[in-house]
Amino acid sequence: MFFFAILVGLFFVPGVRPLILDSKDDLRHDLVREPPKIFPKSAEYTFTRQIQLSISGGEDFVYTIRVPRPQTIAEQQEVSPPIVSGDPQVTSTGFYRWEETVQGDGVVLIEVRYHLTAFTHRWEINEQSSGSIADIPAAYKRDYLGDKWKIQPSDSDLATLARQITGGTDNVYLALFLIFDWMQHGPEPIFYEKQRSWEPQDPQQTLLGRSGDCDDQTILYASLARSLGIPVWLEMGALFDQSQNAWGGHAWGRAFIPLKDGTGQVVNIDLANSQFLVRDPYRLTEWVEEGNATALEQYYKYASFSYQSVGNIGSSQAFISQQFEPSKEQVVVTNAGQDAKVFRYLTPGFEVVTALTAVLLVVLVSRRRRTGG
Repeated sequence: MFFFAILVGLFFVPGVRPLILDSKDDLRHDLVREPPKIFPKSAEYTFTRQIQLSISGGEDFVYTIRVPRPQTIAEQQEVSPPIVSGDPQVTSTGFYRWEETVQGDGVVLIEVRYHLTAFTHRWEINEQSSGSIADIPAAYKRDYLGDKWKIQPSDSDLATLARQITGGTDNVYLALFLIFDWMQHGPEPIFYEKQRSWEPQDPQQTLLGRSGDCDDQTILYASLARSLGIPVWLEMGALFDQSQNAWGGHAWGRAFIPLKDGTGQVVNIDLANSQFLVRDPYRLTEWVEEGNATALEQYYKYASFSYQSVGNIGSSQAFISQQFEPSKEQVVVTNAGQDAKVFRYLTPGFEVVTALTAVLLVVLVSRRRRTGG
């Protein structure tokens, strides 16, 4: 009877119920590890990026500043045209470009003011609806497989590791999740470490040190996935920290998942924030890798200089938050799109109370029966 009491209690505990109801749930262990998260359905922002150059002790100093021009992405972000200082060019690759010659000492200040609404988004894909690696269109294989700057799927050790992690599955969704889960919860997980340099680490360095920042982890993830023939690439932008009321640079992954119905979807995977096929409303996408290794490297070099003689050059970048208005409507999300059903029937707090009450009542009844017998 005591075992029955435990079984009844477990039936109502969040994250355990699917183990009983569906033992074939491909993300059942993730439900225990990653509790559901509550996000605003949307959030509205205004913030300003400031880039400052300080020049002293020189002459004929030529600078070039490049800043991405963000675009609206359906169901993810709505971006108004930024307000920019000066009169920059707009390049064919979607960047604002300032170029000027400064003679003698001086300070250059570039400002870009953003206004956007960001949305919580979850991709409803699972192992059953996902297609195989063979279903990936040729265009994605052309642009997002192979070595590109720091992304190095040709490394034989990384390729061997990817096959070990995924067990040889050709299901794209499952392979992507298994690599994600291994990096997050494996025997030796990859821990987040604050950025130490403007240039990302090589994936081998991240793997060896078991730590890295957002783009370090995404580059390792992309290298592992690409070695299997699955296209994963970088999405660059900024992330809002509510506790600090501040923005900072951020990077996460995009991947293409073919579906059995003949279509496919481009999804987000954020290793640093433990989000698999989930996009929170606290971010702005500025630029997305397009399969060009040179363009990817140049993204990290927003400022370039040339000069005949100069004493000192200083550069800095800052984000200034002016508005943050989250929606009153909130949504509960999990990393597994199909597992949202698990959390629809009761709030988590009520489930815990129900579980404890069920255990207590059945144990009391069991004791009374033993005593009376």
